[in-house]
Amino acid sequence: MASAVQFQGDIDRTDVPHIVRSSVLLGLLESAFVLVISLVSRHLGGPVATTLLAVLLIVGLALVSGLPGLWTHARTIDGIAGAAG
Repeated sequence: MASAVQFQGDIDRTDVPHIVRSSVLLGLLESAFVLVISLVSRHLGGPVATTLLAVLLIVGLALVSGLPGLWTHARTIDGIAGAAG
């Protein structure tokens, strides 16, 4: 009997070198957002700074919370645990 679902070999990338590379890249991305947010809060003021900081914070949080799942292609329990690692 044939399956209607095709197997994908690139799901659940939980090998240690990939997770370490992804975590270093995520740390660099977080550091860049922290730097940009600190520069904006230091050099701008008023409603412009508040609006820009809110946008930067929302984008940064979306990237930091979503990218690990995308990078590990989490589809099973093992993949979700690898994304959390």
